[in-house]
Amino acid sequence: MEETTIYFYHKPTEKAKPEDLYLGNFYPSPMTVHGISYPTVEHYYHSQKFSDPEIIERIRSAPTPKMAERIASEYEWNTEEWEEIKENVMRFGIFSKFKQNPELKEKLLATGTAKLVEDNHKDAFWGGSIEGSENKMGKLLMDLREQLKKAAEDLQ
Repeated sequence: MEETTIYFYHKPTEKAKPEDLYLGNFYPSPMTVHGISYPTVEHYYHSQKFSDPEIIERIRSAPTPKMAERIASEYEWNTEEWEEIKENVMRFGIFSKFKQNPELKEKLLATGTAKLVEDNHKDAFWGGSIEGSENKMGKLLMDLREQLKKAAEDLQ
């Protein structure tokens, strides 16, 4: 039996359908972490590179996820330390997104056993569309989906 693959990104692509954009980090999915509200995972992720409250607020309140990313790039952060923690930051961000947005959680669970692939042609770490890329974003979402399934089974 052929494995189903669902491609996603922050905008439709040749492979990423509009109905699957909710899997991406730019998708509007309000969440609160440690008493601070973020409009998207992208806002949360980039704000976590910094400890300065003014920089964090500037990123958090950016009008779009792309602007949040751009604002973060204006500042310097400890890239060596960030490399060590960025995957856990992302894991916590997507966990918060799906836990706090039940309709998105149900949609993620409805993907069943499909392989999830970020159709990102620029990032070989998070994306899965470049030859030899790691598809970390897709893998984190599939791991979260399995955790959510197990938690639901444990409640039955």
